[in-house]
Amino acid sequence: MSVSSRELKETLDFIKAYKGEEYGSVLTYTYERFSRYQELIIFEDVVDSVFKDVDDDVRHLTPSKSRLESLCGMVDSKMSHLLEKERQHSALEAAPVRDTSRTQIEEIIFHLLCDKFEEMFKNDQIILRMFSLWREDAGLKPRDFADILGIAISEIYDADARLKRRIRGIREEWLFKCSTKCLKQSKKR
Repeated sequence: MSVSSRELKETLDFIKAYKGEEYGSVLTYTYERFSRYQELIIFEDVVDSVFKDVDDDVRHLTPSKSRLESLCGMVDSKMSHLLEKERQHSALEAAPVRDTSRTQIEEIIFHLLCDKFEEMFKNDQIILRMFSLWREDAGLKPRDFADILGIAISEIYDADARLKRRIRGIREEWLFKCSTKCLKQSKKR
């Protein structure tokens, strides 16, 4: 499901109202400047990390620039680093590694999410087999998957692309549902 520009604008307007004008402006800048990378990177996470870095004094505003210009410059920097990482690694290589220090509740949630993932891709045997291998060893590279599964590496990259498209669609669908629900609730008030 693709989000229309009108739906995106409504969502960004809602975020501005909820998180503040400055946050909304930086997020809007990010969507406008990097829209072609929406399937690779969750922009909200990038903007959140920029604001956190400023709050934690990890990054500092440029004195010769406005606060907004400085924040947008920090987004440019973070996006540049993330895109470089993405060029070097596939989505599977960048998958989060299972954390052995999870609480029991976090472990239950992890297993529920894994079950949900398997349900979503029950008709894509390559992705399911890759996911099963990843759960055993999160450090596997695309070449490893191809060798273990006995298929061409191009099939691994094709499966990786299908996975990215599906995740992007889920994220867009969730964002649309959340923004629609929040807009309805704000109109009721």
